[in-house]
Amino acid sequence: MKKQALIFFFMFLMNLTVMGQVVSDPDDRLYHYLTIWYEKGYIDRLPVIRPCPLQVIIPMLKSVQEKGRRLDADIAGAYLKELNGDADKSEFKTEDILPRVHIGVYNNFMTDGDDFYNSTSVGFSGNGYVTDYFSYSGLLSMSLINPPNAGFFPLYSSYMDESKSGGGSLGSSFTIGQLSQFGIFFGNDFLYLQTGLMRTAFGPNYDYSPVVTPEAPAAGHISITLDAGWIGFSTLFLDLLASEYVDAVTGNMTYFDVSGDYPVLKYLVVQTIHLSLFDFLEVGVIQSILAGGVFHWYYIIPFPLQNLFYSQQMAGDRDSSFIGLYMRLRFPYGICFNSTFYIDDWDSFGAASQAQGVLINFDSAQNKFALQASLSWTPEVPLLKRIDLEYLMITPYTYTHSRFYKLNWLMYTNGGEKLGPNLEPNSDQIYLDIEFEPAAWLNIALSGRFIRHGNASEGFTSFDGSIYDDGFLDENTPTFVGAPSRFLTQSLLEYTLQTGIDTGFNLDFDWGSLTLDLGYLFEYVWNRDLVPGNDQMFSYFQVSAGYKW
Repeated sequence: MKKQALIFFFMFLMNLTVMGQVVSDPDDRLYHYLTIWYEKGYIDRLPVIRPCPLQVIIPMLKSVQEKGRRLDADIAGAYLKELNGDADKSEFKTEDILPRVHIGVYNNFMTDGDDFYNSTSVGFSGNGYVTDYFSYSGLLSMSLINPPNAGFFPLYSSYMDESKSGGGSLGSSFTIGQLSQFGIFFGNDFLYLQTGLMRTAFGPNYDYSPVVTPEAPAAGHISITLDAGWIGFSTLFLDLLASEYVDAVTGNMTYFDVSGDYPVLKYLVVQTIHLSLFDFLEVGVIQSILAGGVFHWYYIIPFPLQNLFYSQQMAGDRDSSFIGLYMRLRFPYGICFNSTFYIDDWDSFGAASQAQGVLINFDSAQNKFALQASLSWTPEVPLLKRIDLEYLMITPYTYTHSRFYKLNWLMYTNGGEKLGPNLEPNSDQIYLDIEFEPAAWLNIALSGRFIRHGNASEGFTSFDGSIYDDGFLDENTPTFVGAPSRFLTQSLLEYTLQTGIDTGFNLDFDWGSLTLDLGYLFEYVWNRDLVPGNDQMFSYFQVSAGYKW
């Protein structure tokens, strides 16, 4: 017992680090604050694509300083000092060319009592300017990782093996990971271009976005955004890693032979146009395409001059196209409603629709889409920071791609990890998060998540209903055409309940900054892996902290 306590205490002492604010990382805590300040009305608009350039973030922080209550203004001022060097500076100067570089060591330790995961990192991070219209941000770190056994992490959580990106193995117990993210940004808050190797997130609900989540692996990123106030446009290009495909004969997910010389091209193009005729309402249209094989330049022509669906027809209809809508609606007193509707396929004038004599058939298995809605309250009261209630549903076979197409690697993934939410098709979840902020250096979050999942192919094929299950029979016949919806109608469903608490401390000193996070997560799963009676319970304890210079 003493030995175990000593090991745990040693791991705790190793938990020293953060890499500083990195605006090229859409999961940086700065972006969470920007969402809160938008909901409070301190910021007029939020870009639909993250990350954002310093040229866009700095005016937002200054707006919070002017409009926000004292605690929010102080936090925004601290970010301004961190990112701009001087919170009172109104213009960028030549000396800003040199980045504000931070050196840090980072450790994250998690255990369920039987197994544990530990990652210790050393890295550099920095942000800076070349001119008033040219900025950059980046992070480079190396990690020593003690990976746990398979199935260790909580269900439907995100874990990226950094050893796959330039790392390797160290003996039988450790892997070496490398994390590199860098972005350069041109323009101002009216028109800007971003490019680099970065993770990306798409709003308005960034964390569980049906389009792209910040937990998805980094990709080559090029985006252009124009924001004229009442109207805005953005186009996003992501150069993805096609590491896997679905074999047409066996239906199994198979990895490409990276030692061979077969070039595999896979990319995602997302275009949006939005209207903000009122300060409290923003409505946007989304169109996207997941393509591969060859690069079609007309895919990136901005709509409404060019529609991706017509482009896809010109390419032979081998790619995967999506269309959607999103909305932001702000009410008084910090209440905000957000929603995203992202359609992969829809049964209009299809077999089931014709049989029922309707144009739009809502009870069709051919309807493949993701729907997300959230209601949040960000009050102007002490202690309580934010309450967020979200619902997400993903119908069967959404994000999948037919294994019988020649381009059979166009599932909605990047490097084998999901681009969208970390749920399988034919799933839904309800999520509740309550945050408290007693002081600028202390944050407490209570969270709960309930997830349902079923195998939509049950009784139709022998496949598992995952993102690699296209819903086709071996004869290249879809099981979902002309059939009623199978969304969570199965006799056997997997249910997952997760509830937890996380406490974060952020302490600034003259000689650096120290962060410490303590977390606990309780998980109970009924019929895990869709095995009847396979009920399991887990308790996870997590300790992470950071020190930066």
